[in-house]
Amino acid sequence: MSSNAVDGGPAGSSPGLPARALGALRSLPVQVALAVLLAAGLVLLGSRRVSLPEVSQALAHARPPELLAAALAALGFIAARAWRYRVLLPTRPAATGAPARPAPPLAMGVVTLAAWGPGLLLPTVASDAAFIWLAATRLRAPLELGLGATIVARLLDAGSLLVLALVAARLGGVALAPALGAAGVLAVLAVAVVLLVLVLSGPRRWLLRWLVGLPWLGTRLRVRLRRLDAGMTHLEHPGPLAWLLAGTGLARLFTAFQYLALFTAVGQTLSFWQVWFALSVRTLLLALPLQGVAGLGTTQLWWITALVLLGRPLQQAIVAGTSVHLLDLSVSLVLAGLGWAALPLLPRSEGSPPAVRPDRADERP
Repeated sequence: MSSNAVDGGPAGSSPGLPARALGALRSLPVQVALAVLLAAGLVLLGSRRVSLPEVSQALAHARPPELLAAALAALGFIAARAWRYRVLLPTRPAATGAPARPAPPLAMGVVTLAAWGPGLLLPTVASDAAFIWLAATRLRAPLELGLGATIVARLLDAGSLLVLALVAARLGGVALAPALGAAGVLAVLAVAVVLLVLVLSGPRRWLLRWLVGLPWLGTRLRVRLRRLDAGMTHLEHPGPLAWLLAGTGLARLFTAFQYLALFTAVGQTLSFWQVWFALSVRTLLLALPLQGVAGLGTTQLWWITALVLLGRPLQQAIVAGTSVHLLDLSVSLVLAGLGWAALPLLPRSEGSPPAVRPDRADERP
């Protein structure tokens, strides 16, 4: 999706945001300036190769039914992500001293949709920062759990995209170099190992206790690491893990339908597996830390790379990649804007988010 989200930091801050988070927000103007310069440079370099009349013709080819199908598939993607976040952030205190209860599905959906927006305009980490902030201020999710949820979600995204890229390349007729295929398999195994370390209590606690023991870590960060461990214990059971995998699979499926509709809208005929391959390559490249504003310049380059790997002529790939990206933004930004418009309907949490209480045995360094 323009899943640059896979998801600008917020302009304001809640009382519960730690100093590190505020520092990250203060660095946002620098990130924006770098993104503007990168986008401007790439657009200027590519302007000689992009045929604006051809791009305009491709965009004029789009019809409302195809755009509606893309929008509905995008909402399906957001619903799958919200479902997955609800598993990763399973409870929120209803009131002080009251028993915890699941976060409302609609509220989680609105937060997920709104947090998706910043990642459409800035690098993916902006979406993660927005989700952590919105989950803390709107759902009273502890900051540690919000951070842990985004880490696990990104690992699931990376692993699923790598698997799909390898499978779709074979089924879509892409001849990957053996070295590239082997590197992809090794990357999938590495992501799987990291996920198991985070999900299984034994390896996770060993890792966190090793981190807590580092002499240069401050006391506050040590406490947050212990709370992170306490907040992830529910993932040790088979049920949550199965739901996470199902939610990730649904998200990948909906994005494939979205971009199948968008490529059809601009007059490009790609098979389902070819779309899945191109989408996987494009989204994996979006993980690079510096992207153009709204993906201008960079996202076109990622689409062009994927389409050339599919065997499309360079000029056709340039026109198709540019057209799909612009059409994608027109759909995705409208949906993300609806998410921000719906945020005021959610109750705003007062004060700091509740902290996750670690077991007494885990309070020792």
